[in-house]
Amino acid sequence: MGARPRARVAGLLIGALLAIIWTPSAAAVQSATAVGLDLRRQSIRIHRLADGTLRYFDASRQLRVEPIDQFVQLLIDRPDTDPPPQTEQTPTASVLLIDGQRLVGTWVGAADNGESLQLRHAALGRIRIQLDRVKRFDPPGRAADYLSGRHRGAELVTPGPGAADQVALINGDVLEGFVAAIHTSAVSVNLAGGDEPIDVPLERVQSIRIANESQTDGPALDRVSLRDGSIVHASDLRIESDEQLTFSRVTVGKSDHGDVTLDLSSVARIDLGRSGLRLVDLHRLPRQVVAGGEVFGVPMPPRVKDGTLWMHAPVKVRFDLPAGAVRFAARAVLDAQGSDDASSWSDLIVKVAVGGNAHPPIHLHAAEPGADLSVATEGGILTIELDPALYGPVMDRILLRQAVVLVTKQP
Repeated sequence: MGARPRARVAGLLIGALLAIIWTPSAAAVQSATAVGLDLRRQSIRIHRLADGTLRYFDASRQLRVEPIDQFVQLLIDRPDTDPPPQTEQTPTASVLLIDGQRLVGTWVGAADNGESLQLRHAALGRIRIQLDRVKRFDPPGRAADYLSGRHRGAELVTPGPGAADQVALINGDVLEGFVAAIHTSAVSVNLAGGDEPIDVPLERVQSIRIANESQTDGPALDRVSLRDGSIVHASDLRIESDEQLTFSRVTVGKSDHGDVTLDLSSVARIDLGRSGLRLVDLHRLPRQVVAGGEVFGVPMPPRVKDGTLWMHAPVKVRFDLPAGAVRFAARAVLDAQGSDDASSWSDLIVKVAVGGNAHPPIHLHAAEPGADLSVATEGGILTIELDPALYGPVMDRILLRQAVVLVTKQP
């Protein structure tokens, strides 16, 4: 009889000790949102990611250990303080590669022969990119417009094989031909039908799009998106308790040996490839307004704001889904910026459908300013429709946050 109280006390002490050991602390874990194979989201605190396994604390503070192939994405919570913006003394350029990677960094310049570009990234170091690997180049001072979607040319599709290269100027003109070279301060382009190349100062250029053939990545490839707009392909992801991400960079056909280590505060999201599935951002898919798009006679088409799709009722938008698309998900929230009482006027219905498969209509208003959308995409066309409700189309605008399409990898 006397041994049982002692055993009970010992058990309580052991339980208390384990609780202390496994209780998440601010210094040991990173808060994030984990997205499952069904695109459902859950708030977690990452304890460790290594060897294909994710250890995390769930919303009830219970330690979980799951294979990483049960997730398609980790959204890293934004730090309390963002890094200071780039200054004019450190102009930022952006390069989109043929394999889908995007590099954003300080513009160093081009090689003397004009056949390669050079950027310097705070974490990735000095990067040299051959022109035959480039799909799009946004010169110094223009990258921020492209990344945020603020300028009209941001959504133009990069030309495919056999098409002409394009040089979009800041005045809206587009030169078509063959980009012979990109120099530190000018681009040399042979215009269609021209005999000699002409040099266009980079200060007059909005973007350069090159018709190099795209190359797809291999299976089980991860993608790390940084807060500066860079996207890099990676393997061997590791997150330890010091709140750092370590990985090996991957390029088409080879791995860049040597690890890269980043503070998690610089990481926006990690797309995970072990499941054989991948995510495509909705705002990067071809879209067409099929009805509406005007408010009181003023054109008000959908647009991209810092990677988030903005829409104003009344409007119906069609999106062409990629092959292998299986599900669409997003968070729809009222956009009440610009007026303190804007949300009190907002009142609209959101309808989402793919073929005959429709999400139940959602009524957004001041008392219900946000809702999750999720619908199977067994069809090639996704439509999103906004209908005004009370007050008509007054402040009836929404943001589609974390809007993604889940796609099976094609052979």
